[in-house]
Amino acid sequence: MEDEFIRGAEEAGHDGKGGLKRNADDLAMILENLGNRVRQIIWSERVWQKGEVKGTKVMEDAYLAGKRIGE
Repeated sequence: MEDEFIRGAEEAGHDGKGGLKRNADDLAMILENLGNRVRQIIWSERVWQKGEVKGTKVMEDAYLAGKRIGE
């Protein structure tokens, strides 16, 4: 079983955060049905262009989540 981390950005979709939450929930269900475990969903707000997430709290959260893989 592998651990999965799902990252979402609030304004990346036309439905806003609600639509992305539904997408994340659907993706989590698919991953779990494939035998993986979703440990965390990490959200970032108002990120659109590559590199905009650098230096934000969500980047630190994602980094720390990645370090915990395999624990």
